Amino acid sequence: MHRTICSFCLILALGLLPFTSLSQSWSSIGNFTGGSTDAATALVVDGKAYIFGGVNNKEVWEYDQANDTWTEKQSIPVNGVLAWAIGFTIDNKAYIVGGDTTSGFDVTDRVQMYDPATDTWTEKSPYGGGPTDGGFGFALNGKAYVGAGFNGTGVKADFWEYDPVSDTWTAMPFLPFGNVIFPVAFTIGDKAYVGTGSPGSGESKAFWEFDGATKNWSKKKNVPGPARQAAVGFAVNGKGYIGGGMSGYSVGYQDFREYDPTTDSWSPIEPFPTEFTSWSSAFVLDTTAYVGLGVRFPTFTFTSTFRKITPGATAPLSLTMDQNSKVKVWPNPTSDLVMIERDQTAEGEITLTDIRGKLLRTYSFDDGQNQMSIDISDLPNALYFLGIDDATIRLIKE
Repeated sequence: MHRTICSFCLILALGLLPFTSLSQSWSSIGNFTGGSTDAATALVVDGKAYIFGGVNNKEVWEYDQANDTWTEKQSIPVNGVLAWAIGFTIDNKAYIVGGDTTSGFDVTDRVQMYDPATDTWTEKSPYGGGPTDGGFGFALNGKAYVGAGFNGTGVKADFWEYDPVSDTWTAMPFLPFGNVIFPVAFTIGDKAYVGTGSPGSGESKAFWEFDGATKNWSKKKNVPGPARQAAVGFAVNGKGYIGGGMSGYSVGYQDFREYDPTTDSWSPIEPFPTEFTSWSSAFVLDTTAYVGLGVRFPTFTFTSTFRKITPGATAPLSLTMDQNSKVKVWPNPTSDLVMIERDQTAEGEITLTDIRGKLLRTYSFDDGQNQMSIDISDLPNALYFLGIDDATIRLIKE
């Protein structure tokens, strides 16, 4: 679908099309000193963030937000490495549950507690569900909860409660959403949220809420966009965020969504600026979220970089030329990557033109695809126009 747009018409359109942009965006911090890796566990204890293990190590690193520095701490006391371990924090202690000790299906049931105040490790009671990795964990009301994951031979749907006072595990009813590996979990108030992942074959968009008071699960609105596993998530100021991940161990995603539990609704935010978005690590200090490490598909390469963002900005640009064509483009203005999402999955074409109507580039939506990111970092700073389905959207490069 090729279109020619006169510059006079475009100038008129400037006064007709609404415009909002994100006032917050991703920015870089110092690289992770422990080197490139993925499948590491990230936890926050007493105002400091910690990275535990990874696909190629068992090291522990502490991040100091004020100085933007990483300091190595006492390594996890395991033989080999510790990848895809499950973590939670209670009473200023970090707990590491299970994990793969060889990155090759050698899964453990060990539970170890790390005390940052003394930089020491203490062995706790083994996980009640047996050997596990790739599951989820969170803490609510003084108790911890761990579930799902992989036991070395298959994907699980078990769910366990941990009492740190008695150091005991209690079996809970099986998860209502069934088997899942590599989901995302975060907490908001006295509720926990678990979503996406893989049931063992394919990926999921499912999203569920766990009530820490009643200990009941309730189904919430699915995570928009492609079904995915190995995504990353966090919560800031009463909102949840899920992004990145992959499908089929071949396609990676950079989009991010904000979840509002008061309205059970999702909104897109600025996409992550790199392609290293699977099995990444995330933590929150004050009101700033940090996301880093991870693997890029399909090249299967790792990174040591981290980015940070302070969410809570205005909504992304969302413009339509008529009632039947809904298209979202963000961030706008941009300096490099642009995320484009539409409400249909049929084949289609995107055109990029300058203010004079000159066609600069075309991009194609494949059948079944409703979003993509494009890179305009090589273009001069200027005003451009995107033609998407029946919408024309102005795009500012700065």
